[in-house]
Amino acid sequence: MVVLSCGIDFRLELVEALADDEQIIKQHFAKIPDPYIRDVEQQVFLHGAESPRFTQAITKFEKILTDLDKALATQQWIVGDRLTLADIAYAPYATRLGHLHLHSLRDNKPHFARWYQVLQATPGYQAGLTQWFNPK
Repeated sequence: MVVLSCGIDFRLELVEALADDEQIIKQHFAKIPDPYIRDVEQQVFLHGAESPRFTQAITKFEKILTDLDKALATQQWIVGDRLTLADIAYAPYATRLGHLHLHSLRDNKPHFARWYQVLQATPGYQAGLTQWFNPK
């Protein structure tokens, strides 16, 4: 989800903040200690949604949603018939799809859509996520 967020949401802010100053850009990425993460973020910074890393992230997320939809075809929640930590763990990722305007990844996944709608109505979702949303 970080790659998707960086490619869609944070990239424009970063481009504006770094203002085409190569020295500042180098300093920014030099602060990222993990070479793999640094490489991924640089690729997404340079190429946005056209980055191969971005495409890979979309493909992986699509597979996760497809697998979840299949599992949810036979049960109300991810692990069975009651809300568990698995559902709570996936809630922010499902929510982030909407924030990034990636609703289309949920298309043709009716069981996932039902699960997410029911999840959003729970008091825990309301307290843990909804009340913290930025209205912008």
